[in-house]
Amino acid sequence: PNSISHSPGNPPNNFQGDAMDKETLGGGRRGADGRARVKTGTGGLTVSGDLSGFAGTLGLNNGSLTVDNANTVGLALSLAGNSADSRALTWKGDSVRSLNVQSDNNKLILERDLALSGALSGFGSLEKSGTRLLSLNAAGTFSGTLSLKQGNILFNASSPLAGAATLAFAGPAGETLTLDLADGV
Repeated sequence: PNSISHSPGNPPNNFQGDAMDKETLGGGRRGADGRARVKTGTGGLTVSGDLSGFAGTLGLNNGSLTVDNANTVGLALSLAGNSADSRALTWKGDSVRSLNVQSDNNKLILERDLALSGALSGFGSLEKSGTRLLSLNAAGTFSGTLSLKQGNILFNASSPLAGAATLAFAGPAGETLTLDLADGV
């Protein structure tokens, strides 16, 4: 099916992305229980709808996930799974609470600016692409590799990455990449 809906009081914990392309989690109280909702399977899944009441973590373990909503302020994101698998998170949302990276082969494709109000954490690898801005606005504990392939990253906190983190510039020849440091950083 192209669209699956669930009752507000009983959303599922796992979404298999192979057989569907759209899932609405929002609608006020959905996700208010704080539980994580995890996208599994190698296919793609688009999450849309009003996510302002979603208090849990939206996870991606395999395949691709597109967040297509401007009202995502309370959302926490997690990228985890087998490091041999690849994950691609396409972002068309607003700011989020946090991003936790727990494996390698993760791509973050920004079609809108993404501001992290909380920490970037974890130990895996994250490749940022898309021309939009990634703002790291809080002290973080991320100790993996953050690769800037396209666009801009703003360090808007004194320690947005852990001391062991690696920042790599991986854009194609001729691509302009920007790392901005806010005043005092």
